[in-house]
Amino acid sequence: MHHQPGKKLIFGPECVASCVFGPVIHSLGSGPNQRGTGRNNMESTFDELFVSPLETATLYFGENKKGQELAFTVRETGSPEHEKVQRKYSKALERSRRNPTRHRAIMAKIVAESILIDWKGVLDEDGNEVPCTLEKKIEALTKYKKLFIEIIDFASEATNFQAETDEDMTPEEDTEKN
Repeated sequence: MHHQPGKKLIFGPECVASCVFGPVIHSLGSGPNQRGTGRNNMESTFDELFVSPLETATLYFGENKKGQELAFTVRETGSPEHEKVQRKYSKALERSRRNPTRHRAIMAKIVAESILIDWKGVLDEDGNEVPCTLEKKIEALTKYKKLFIEIIDFASEATNFQAETDEDMTPEEDTEKN
């Protein structure tokens, strides 16, 4: 379901990704989910591995019932804006730890204010386009747990915010470009 921007870089056998829930360790061993470009990653600089050149990336969910693209513009977790909003809600988050409903609502506010930037193709029950306002983002992120998780997962994956190179393109994309 995620947009695949291209090849993924790894640094060693394990990678630590930070998200609004704290550090999460992703195993990058062998198997069908193995990540990497096949090149010696020790040749990569820290900037290549850990600095995201793109401010935002697009998470695609296919098409809505009108055949229009359904897409969400997302900012990476850990960005200065995300950290600023997390600090803004840090006390409220701490106080809400024992109340899962309240905690989730605060998390939705953080994501709506700092990570979910825009959307297109989101329709209401009557088929009308839903404007991407702060209130509508909070409502959607609170109501649809799967959407919340997809946004967080996508925003936590640094490779989604890497610029594509010509070698990352599929033959079809390369043909479209030329």
